[in-house]
Amino acid sequence: MRFFVAKSYDSGKAVFLNSKNNFKDRDNFTAVIFERDKKNFSAGTADYYRGKTVDVTGEIKKYEGRAEIVVEKQSQIKIVR
Repeated sequence: MRFFVAKSYDSGKAVFLNSKNNFKDRDNFTAVIFERDKKNFSAGTADYYRGKTVDVTGEIKKYEGRAEIVVEKQSQIKIVR
C-alpha cells in the first residue's frame, strides 16, 4: 500500500503512521507498529516517516472501519519520496 504519511504519533504503546491528519476520517489508512516490534526500528520512527510517501507491505485489515497494516519489521516500509 502506497500512501503519504500526513500525521504520525508515538503513543508509547504503538507508533501510528496515518494518511490523514485526522485518523478518524473514514478513508484514513494507518500503518501501526506495536511496542513489541519497536525494537526492530530506529528510534524516532514517528518523526522519520512523517511527510514522506511510503510503500508498506503486509496484510490489510479493518480496524474500527478503517484500513490498516500492522508492521512488524522495518523491511515492510520503504520510502518512495
